[in-house]
Amino acid sequence: MTATTSFLLLYGSQTGNAEAIAKELKDEAAERKIGCRLMCMDELNDRSAKFEGENVVVMVCSTTGTGDAPDNASKLLRRVCSKKHPSDHLSHVTFTVLGLGDTNYSDFCSVPRKFQSKFRELGAKEFYAPGFADDGTGLDVVVEPWKEGFWPAVESALGAIPTQSVTGSTNASELLQPSESRGSDTFDAVKISAAAAVLAASSSDALITTLQQHLKALQSTGGCFPGPNEEVSANQGPAAGPTASVPIEIHGVELDKLKLPKQQPEYLVASVGADGTPVEPATSVEQYRAAIIHTHSLLTVPGSVKDTISVTMALTEEMQYAPGDTFALACPNEAKEVAEVIERLGLPEATLDSPLQLAVANGTKKRGAAIPAHLTGHGLTTRVCLAAALDLRAPLTKGGIRMLSEYASDLTEQAEMMYLSSRQGAAEYQVACKETRLSIIALLQAYQSCKIPLARLLEVVPAMRPRRYSAASSPLAGASDVRFILNVEDRGLCSTWLHTSGAALGDKNGIAVSPEAVKAAKLARGGAVRTFLTKQPGGVGDSSLTVVPLYHEAHANRFNLPDDSSTPLVLCGAGTGVAPLLGFLQHRKLQRTADPLRVFGETWLFFGCRNEAKDYFCRDELDGYLRDGTLSQLHLAFSRDDQGPSYVQDNITTHGAEVVRLMSDQGGVFFACGSSGCVDSLDNALTSILCENLKISRDKAIEMKIEWKDSGKIKVESFGA
Repeated sequence: MTATTSFLLLYGSQTGNAEAIAKELKDEAAERKIGCRLMCMDELNDRSAKFEGENVVVMVCSTTGTGDAPDNASKLLRRVCSKKHPSDHLSHVTFTVLGLGDTNYSDFCSVPRKFQSKFRELGAKEFYAPGFADDGTGLDVVVEPWKEGFWPAVESALGAIPTQSVTGSTNASELLQPSESRGSDTFDAVKISAAAAVLAASSSDALITTLQQHLKALQSTGGCFPGPNEEVSANQGPAAGPTASVPIEIHGVELDKLKLPKQQPEYLVASVGADGTPVEPATSVEQYRAAIIHTHSLLTVPGSVKDTISVTMALTEEMQYAPGDTFALACPNEAKEVAEVIERLGLPEATLDSPLQLAVANGTKKRGAAIPAHLTGHGLTTRVCLAAALDLRAPLTKGGIRMLSEYASDLTEQAEMMYLSSRQGAAEYQVACKETRLSIIALLQAYQSCKIPLARLLEVVPAMRPRRYSAASSPLAGASDVRFILNVEDRGLCSTWLHTSGAALGDKNGIAVSPEAVKAAKLARGGAVRTFLTKQPGGVGDSSLTVVPLYHEAHANRFNLPDDSSTPLVLCGAGTGVAPLLGFLQHRKLQRTADPLRVFGETWLFFGCRNEAKDYFCRDELDGYLRDGTLSQLHLAFSRDDQGPSYVQDNITTHGAEVVRLMSDQGGVFFACGSSGCVDSLDNALTSILCENLKISRDKAIEMKIEWKDSGKIKVESFGA
């Protein structure tokens, strides 16, 4: 087709997902010969947000934290939301939005929705319906169909006249044509009905088991696809049955009717040896600093649904943090899982610790191909890469599963993988790949015939992302220490590692870290961060000490105490959501001790957990704050006990008049921290008590809350439930 003009494609991305999708759109636009200019949102030099000369604007944007804009989108969002713009400010613009979010968190896709609503308010018209993809169920479930409908819509918006139909889909039957690696094209009709087994699986291990059982049963029925160990010749067919004229089916869908994601071109070449100079590490790797675990305790009692731990780390370099700030922690993959991948890839032990050299493949069809930032830097070996650079537990995308299917020699397994990656297999993909976290490890275990080269694994497995935890301590207690309180999740990579590392302290638990250990740990900088992660514990010359690479994240007007200590505080936390609130209370206590004449406002805490006897892990700490006057009121709720309030919001409702007095009459600040469900319930409870006690409508109460959130009177921190 011939494009007469172009569209502006903007992305706002915190972790790289939105940027990657935007770049894919850019590449596909080039293939379709549609003009497209790709820019990061904050690179747009447009102080008035007028979008002069732009008629078609496409935005791909995520939401981070608790409804915040990505760092590289915040400036444009502020400009668009300026109250100085007239109502026809963007009347010359047509636009659409693709938003990325996670329904495990509150304010799902709030930033892309805000862009959408502000553009509408300023007179812009939508040329295509927005898409809001949920990472909690799989981004591809929304992104892929949105992209397919996007192209004809943007062509129409640009006024381009197509010369041929371009669908972007792929004929799946092309992948099962006779070849030396795939065997015969004469197969019996196959209907694989593993969906029920997949849907019943509740964990990666269960999923692997059910898939393996299903495949075994299928192969034993006779006249299906050959098994992973069966030799297939060019003329071999099933024992009995029809010929290739019978369409191959899977889950009742003919294979050549599957709508598959576009195949990902190869673009990396990997080699092992001492020659060559490693690519310099990315800035994001350099920002890590070292901390050393020196205190660890199990806070809950045996029989609790979850183990809750407290971990205190010694900071080896000065970090000026405030109570409520978050820290991003790097962690390694489990050694057992790393060993499994090494075995499946057939990597020789002698090469694992030699320098890993990567290059962009000559003649690659991938546009703008480059070595990913997380695969750069000195000290990168195959072992280090698998242990610390790649997230082996990350769920695979549909495109990744489609790519991996190419390396399955067993055609039954290949067909099943193709179905999972197809649009028709969206429901199975959602369950198998998201709810059960079907990672590269689980997939390789389930599909034994899949033999993937190292370079392709590096392309398909995403980077290891840091895990974020709020500080549960005050720097006034010791600027060189920071405490975290967290649940040890079932399959939780970082929490399990911290728990195991803390337990390894032995008789050194609670003992100050030596200056020598601090000095040694400072070496864990830049590319060396990953090297340290592969040697834990013992990375600082002591077999019982563990170095944790981390960096501090401070956010203006976020989840922090007000500067004025006379401001009343209403603190609401459920489970480990109380962690940053404990940091607040410690900070207030130390401020009171340092300056007895200082004025402090009332501080109320509403806390809840499952069971008082098993899960009330901060009882002694909170009782102490009550006794010394740091806490004015403490209200408890236990959801699994028979007596008393069940949930934090129940107590908010019971004490609604006092909460409204603190907030409305005395200018207090309301803090809520917990799972997204808990935070949403607290928000609803706050709306109700405002209506009841101020005698206002629900709409007026919601309007008041919005104003309070904008001014910092309501602060929220939520996490996945």
